[in-house]
Amino acid sequence: MGVITTAYSIPPNLMRKIRADNDNLAFILEPEDENPNWKVEDYDFDKAIEELISFLQEFGYKKTAEKINCETYFYSDSKNYLDYDGYDIWIIPPSQVKSMFDELKNATLSELKKKGVANEMHDRRGSRIPENFYESYFMDIVNLKNFLKKVAGQGNYLLFTEA
Repeated sequence: MGVITTAYSIPPNLMRKIRADNDNLAFILEPEDENPNWKVEDYDFDKAIEELISFLQEFGYKKTAEKINCETYFYSDSKNYLDYDGYDIWIIPPSQVKSMFDELKNATLSELKKKGVANEMHDRRGSRIPENFYESYFMDIVNLKNFLKKVAGQGNYLLFTEA
């Protein structure tokens, strides 16, 4: 079945309020009404994050893959892990968001195709990825990179949720 994963861009002032009281997460995760003070931008991975993680790892973007993976990030930085109402939540500080963007900023489709074909990349089902499929995988990386660029430029935290 898979898990639903979403990343939220959290300004430092809201992050202080969340760290002071986890119940403030409800304003972001379960908003009953539109509160403009708690409105944040998000990036919805839906259930595809596991495939993206393995794709990032295979292509050498290991730092980013580790940080967006709840299980590996928890063990490397458990102080930035929260438990809230059945969600697994982990927080990535602005400096690490910037390093994630820096790792992805020079990714190109031709580079990914070249590495993927040479290494005979496989999808999550174990099937070899045909060369004409790399563009869709690359678009996932581009979309993530654009979100990270915006979050890093704003000096915001990333708050990931899995449910």
